[in-house]
Amino acid sequence: MIASLKTRRLAVAVLITSLAVPGCSELQQPGHIPLNAVQRPSPIPTPNILLYAAGNKISYVLSYPAGTLVGTINRSSFGACSDSAGNVYMTGRGGVAEFSYGQTIPFAAASVPGTAYSCSVDPVTGDLAVVVFCKSGCGDEVAVFTSLNYLPQLYQTSGLTQMFYCGYDGSGNLFVDGYNKQHFGLAELPAGGATLSSISVDQAINVPGQVQWDGSHLTIEDAYDPVIYQFAISGSSASAVGSTHLHPIGRRATESWILPGIVAVPTGPNGKRAIEIGVWLYPGGGTRLKLMKGFITAHKEITGLTMSVLPSGRAR
Repeated sequence: MIASLKTRRLAVAVLITSLAVPGCSELQQPGHIPLNAVQRPSPIPTPNILLYAAGNKISYVLSYPAGTLVGTINRSSFGACSDSAGNVYMTGRGGVAEFSYGQTIPFAAASVPGTAYSCSVDPVTGDLAVVVFCKSGCGDEVAVFTSLNYLPQLYQTSGLTQMFYCGYDGSGNLFVDGYNKQHFGLAELPAGGATLSSISVDQAINVPGQVQWDGSHLTIEDAYDPVIYQFAISGSSASAVGSTHLHPIGRRATESWILPGIVAVPTGPNGKRAIEIGVWLYPGGGTRLKLMKGFITAHKEITGLTMSVLPSGRAR
């Protein structure tokens, strides 16, 4: 394996340790922040698409396509996801926070039994799935929230010894990638189901990356020598039907995000930490359309990314 499991997990563990992650003990009551308890600032004056970039020190809000930094979020995060209403969820130490489109202060938050790493929103029910892992003493799991007001339902599987990213397809089936011991693994929680089941994959993946539905296929990002693969799912099998190659791109990438026609990927020059965001055609890939950089200072990096779209007809 080009990028070893040990190297991948060590990098994540070092980052979590630096953030003083709490242990995986008893699940706490979600720390919901009532809407009327937060003084919500005026929305950032931006175009209809915003990039929310999760960072290891602070997080960032950029305009698209200009790539201008329009706001910062005073919290570290591991990953991000968004829903069809433009709401953004950012994962991190001990929980997940929810932001309205254009906002930098969360209006809701909930605790998880460990560290929230990645997330995805069910397009059918609006449920929020969060991959949760902890420093030591417990296994990785998926927490599914019907609302941040309520305790989540927790799911584990012996088919994945470590979990990283999750993504819903268009029908509300949830897919989770990670490792089954030393090998890449994928599992599915069917819509309305109660158990995560293993899915065989016919494409080698070096390092598990983002899992996302692109409107037609399930996509899995290989985060080392980054490529985005498209899969057709049939029963308990995932068959590769295409791939998106990105040029130029570094040797490593973090959580990407697909919108119709484009994909944004955080990466770094010469295989270094992700400090810039590239945009490519999707699924065509090829030559990079745009590079956003210069908004990150020393010793900071981008750990995840989502693109928040303001629904048509909704006022900014």
